[in-house]
Amino acid sequence: EIEVDLYRYDDEWEDLKDKEIKSWVEDICKDIQKYFSKDTYVSGEIVDIDSDKTLVTFNKKGTSSLSISYKDSKYRKGGDKTIYEVEDDLKGEKYTVDGIRFEIDYIDYRTSNDVITVRLVATQSGADKIGDDDLEDAAEEIGEEIAERFIDDADMDPDTVIIEFYDKDNESLGDFEYDVYRGRII
Repeated sequence: EIEVDLYRYDDEWEDLKDKEIKSWVEDICKDIQKYFSKDTYVSGEIVDIDSDKTLVTFNKKGTSSLSISYKDSKYRKGGDKTIYEVEDDLKGEKYTVDGIRFEIDYIDYRTSNDVITVRLVATQSGADKIGDDDLEDAAEEIGEEIAERFIDDADMDPDTVIIEFYDKDNESLGDFEYDVYRGRII
């Protein structure tokens, strides 16, 4: 259990982004696993000492990824917008890939696994002639831009952005996974 005194440090807590908390918790888990063993199961929570309110829960099982849940949304200011508002803002956004214009017709942020799924449909013919390398390069740029919008506008912490491309006739051109932390397509 990690305790925080929101009576004294409320402003500092509100200024923290979820990704900063996650990075700090990951460091703590790594230190614990380094001391005991890499297979050690670490589970914990961050609580406000004044109210006993749980702000964050987390666990890390061996070498698997850290699982973290933020319970304190009413305590932290975060971004100015909700996830739904950012999704609405992005729907209809246009991108050009190798001279062909695409438009976002579907976007969904799943908070359970921090995965954003984006569907882009070509608004003109010829999209089937775009090479895989060009689609991958575009997916990387689009994935980065979309992740940053959710981070900046809604104070979210996405892990992955799945970008799906479709031609004008709704035929799949391919899909790509952008890893937000690595900053590249995986």
